[in-house]
Amino acid sequence: MHQEKIIKAMHKNAWSKAEINKATKILQKAKEIEPKGVSLFNYWTNIFFLIAIIIVTSISLTPIIGLGNESFSIIIIIIIGLIFGTLASHAIITLEDYNSKHHRIWGNLILFLILLGFSYASLELALFVTQIQASAFKHALVYKLSFAVFPVIITIKHELWMNKFLKKLKRKVKPKRKKK
Repeated sequence: MHQEKIIKAMHKNAWSKAEINKATKILQKAKEIEPKGVSLFNYWTNIFFLIAIIIVTSISLTPIIGLGNESFSIIIIIIIGLIFGTLASHAIITLEDYNSKHHRIWGNLILFLILLGFSYASLELALFVTQIQASAFKHALVYKLSFAVFPVIITIKHELWMNKFLKKLKRKVKPKRKKK
């Protein structure tokens, strides 16, 4: 997220190549200074937070599934998934900052599958305990897909925005050609 602000400022002020190099060195030095333990703690705290949200909300879907009207329960599950996905989008985007660009797609896919597994397991357990006959996997998948809608939209907008400003920046800062 900090990179967006820096690139935007660089774009607005039309920095020279030397200024951009100096800023890049400062950022690299700041990354080296940050203790690895703090960043690792933040990473795993966000993952734990997401898992806790998924488990609690998946278990709380049990009464809605037990209503009997499947289409109504699916609509309510989608609404709940959208709400909690919006609330958790900051944690998901923070996790993306720990990965390099080419790892973000795989990281998000793996996170999606892990959270889907936790959602399914907790919902299956809740349905078993309450003796409700319903497909835990189908309801968990609907919930997790609706949970992922807003984080996916935000991620795509973020990537498009970053690429747009990077292209503009590259056009403005052209390397000097050596005279022969």
